Amino acid sequence: MKDRAEITVSGKALFPLNILSKRKIRLRRVRFEESSLKFTVSGRQLGACRDSLEEFNRKYEITKKKGAGFLFEALKKRVGAIVGLVFFIVAITVYSLCVFTVDISGNEIVDTDVIAERITSETKL
Repeated sequence: MKDRAEITVSGKALFPLNILSKRKIRLRRVRFEESSLKFTVSGRQLGACRDSLEEFNRKYEITKKKGAGFLFEALKKRVGAIVGLVFFIVAITVYSLCVFTVDISGNEIVDTDVIAERITSETKL
């Protein structure tokens, strides 16, 4: 999935379109709503789009961000959560490989040694 950001620009609606088209910033899903302009821009061109709008003092708001790039950008700020997740996955993997104890009880018909031998022969691959 490609990174995309939806931007809402308030004020004069056509002026940002002219600026951005001259700077070869590709706009998608352009629509006019009341006194604002909404469009979608790719993640790579988001910085250039921001710079252009700020250069001409346009009020804008990034309403949505989609894509893996924005997700990883947000996760960079949460290093502790990532370290905890990695530790959790490693701990689950290590503990799933260990069998701590097997108690054989309640057997009246079959001898305990036969059951234990059967279990050990099936677990060794």
